[in-house]
Amino acid sequence: MRGYGPADRLTTRLLRALLVSTAGALVGALAVHAIGGRFAAAAFVGAYLGWLLSEARITAGTPRESAAENRTLVPYAAARIATALAAAYASPAVSGRAGVVLAGVFLAGVALRAWAIHELGAAYSHRVTPISEGGVVGSGPYRVLRHPAYAGMLLANIGFVGYFASPASVAALALLAAAVLWRIRVEEGLLRRSSEYREFASVRSRIVPGVW
Repeated sequence: MRGYGPADRLTTRLLRALLVSTAGALVGALAVHAIGGRFAAAAFVGAYLGWLLSEARITAGTPRESAAENRTLVPYAAARIATALAAAYASPAVSGRAGVVLAGVFLAGVALRAWAIHELGAAYSHRVTPISEGGVVGSGPYRVLRHPAYAGMLLANIGFVGYFASPASVAALALLAAAVLWRIRVEEGLLRRSSEYREFASVRSRIVPGVW
């Protein structure tokens, strides 16, 4: 493992602790909704929990190499957790068709993120690492977007918060969006050191096709 230092170890421990505590809190929210007879809400929280756990190996695993920067990851993770829990413990804000549409938005976001992770394969990490020559992937959703995994993260959380909309969950979602934008700026500052990435980025939007 190349250059795996104290900052990386601390970040990994924090992410593992956040993962375990968040999973437990989501199980609690699921139980609250189920006991209250809100079974659709319980199922939605269960779906979010399943999504969280589907990335557990990446989140909590020991990195293959040292991160190029450690400033943005924990705030980004904390913003995601705040968004998930603020929504999960709120009452459903919609019903019927609107709920189905928002569940579809959520699933579309999860699918986009999973597709992006699959395309990168073993190269995918929640941590920012330098790009080696020939390491830029331009297949799948990367044909259109530079950061489809972040786009999927935001889309899924928009669907989730839309279903459980409350002042706290909307505020947390705004923080998550800000954390993602900050992380993209920092990440691209590092990735643009590669001429291959600069060429890749010149013809692709970041997270919204044709917009940004």
